[in-house]
Amino acid sequence: MPDVLPSLQFTEYHKFLVSVGGLSMGLATALPLFLLKSQKVLTVKTEDLVKLDPASRKALVLQEEQILWLLKAWPVISAVLLFLGLGLVLRGAAVWRNRQGILDDRESAEIKRINAEEHKLTQEAASYIRSHQMPIEQKVMSVEQKLHAGNDDRPPPSDAKLTTDHGDPEARKGIVASNTSGGWVDSLHIPSNTPPGVKSVIDFFVTEEQIFERLAMPYSKVEIAHGVRFGDEEADAIFTSFDELLPNLIVGVRSLKAFSAGAALFEAEVAFRGQDKVKDSAEGKVRRPFRSVIVFLLSNASVRDKVKEAVNTALLERAKQSKPPLTVIAVKPGEVSRLSIDPKWLRAGGSYLHWHE
Repeated sequence: MPDVLPSLQFTEYHKFLVSVGGLSMGLATALPLFLLKSQKVLTVKTEDLVKLDPASRKALVLQEEQILWLLKAWPVISAVLLFLGLGLVLRGAAVWRNRQGILDDRESAEIKRINAEEHKLTQEAASYIRSHQMPIEQKVMSVEQKLHAGNDDRPPPSDAKLTTDHGDPEARKGIVASNTSGGWVDSLHIPSNTPPGVKSVIDFFVTEEQIFERLAMPYSKVEIAHGVRFGDEEADAIFTSFDELLPNLIVGVRSLKAFSAGAALFEAEVAFRGQDKVKDSAEGKVRRPFRSVIVFLLSNASVRDKVKEAVNTALLERAKQSKPPLTVIAVKPGEVSRLSIDPKWLRAGGSYLHWHE
């Protein structure tokens, strides 16, 4: 018989049925091949048969009779073996299908349970983050400090009165916004004689909101919490992702006011170190991984190339120090609405710099 016949499997019932069925169909195929090889017995000449001793002659004649019977009966035998084998294989497949259906149901139930647990944990994380949002007044003070860093000759706008009307959180398709700037910037009652400093704070909030909206576009669902503080560390926004393909984000927005490459390098390194502290603090509190994103608002286009080189240098130094990867986006404030976010910027294995031209 050929060596290609399947071997019996005794580990599981459906495997046993399929292996027996395969063996039966293999025998159905092997039988005619065996008969073709055995037909040489029928070609023995009578004079050669006479020369044999009686016992050998009797055995050879018996073998000839058996071969002749098989030659007549092999189509029926092969057909029976073939259909028997096919029936056993189909029966084994049916048993496997039923068994696999049960296993698939269990696996689906387990996946749903895991997804439900993950969704619950994500919601709990988002709720915890919301509980650490700063009051609007504190957020305003934080923005003032950003805007007037290095510009102490300007009068601070903190004497101006800002009244707010908190409504329900703004809801957009796929975005759950928590205490978003757009939701309350529009409701700020700004008097006609608003000091320039207050106007700059409002403009910064509006730009921030545009940035967060652009960053949220690749997500199928994401919750955004603005102005989150963990201890001494402050994040301009934290994105809690409900999209399994995109990460949670710690977002910082900074005005890059440098007039030289050296100053830009210093500002970039300070921003990176601050973002690392926020990320470490958030991950320690929330117990979930985050991707850091820094958006630099470029205020001095005349030294754009020098600033770009400085930011690149700062990122290279981070890579040498094995610091966590960053996504850095540099854009002019007036160009934010034209910014299109590529999801690969947020999923990059290393740091990624996008310089919006």
